[in-house]
Parts: sequence; C-alpha cells; structure tokens
Amino acid sequence: MSARLPAQTTIATRPSDSFVESWEKLDTIKTTVKVVEPRTQESTAAPARTFQAGQRVTIRAWKRGKKIWKAAVVVHRYSAIPYTVINASGQQELRHINQMRPRAWPD
Repeated sequence: MSARLPAQTTIATRPSDSFVESWEKLDTIKTTVKVVEPRTQESTAAPARTFQAGQRVTIRAWKRGKKIWKAAVVVHRYSAIPYTVINASGQQELRHINQMRPRAWPD
C-alpha cells in the first residue's frame, strides 16, 4: 500500500494565502471606489438649535397620556440642552431642547 499524498493544488495554495489575496483584492476595490466617488464636505448632522431668553417657543406636554404642544416663553438657558420656560398658564418648567420648537404663530 502506498501512502496517499495531497494533491499538488492543495500544497501550492494554503488557506492563509487565499485569505491575504482576497483582502488585497478588496483593498483594490475600495481604492477604486474612493477615486470614482469624490468626497463631499457636506455634513449630515442636524443643525444646532439654540433659543434665547424671551424667545417664544412651543413645548411638548402630555395631557391624559397624549402628546400635545403648548405655547411658552424661554426664561433661562442652563447649558446646551436644558432650558427653563414659562408656559401659557404661568408655570415655570424645565424642558430639554428636544421638547422645544420655535413658535411660528402669534399669541
């Protein structure tokens, strides 16, 4: 009985070689796409919102479990996110900037 030797193709190519080759091909494809597709300087981030003291806004409120928008006026800005507002009934409330929108209608 003679010993079986692996085929010549398996000896010539190791799994690690084919793995490295596939990454080299992938890098070439990525480089080609970068050349074809120009980079844009436009930002996809949302524009920064800020409110000034005395500015009229609408605030998110909840009434019987439903979300509603109520008129209010900004009193103070603590930092970039929390604001103190006075609502239409005269109550002072603390609101997150995501719970506020600029008011488009008069009182």
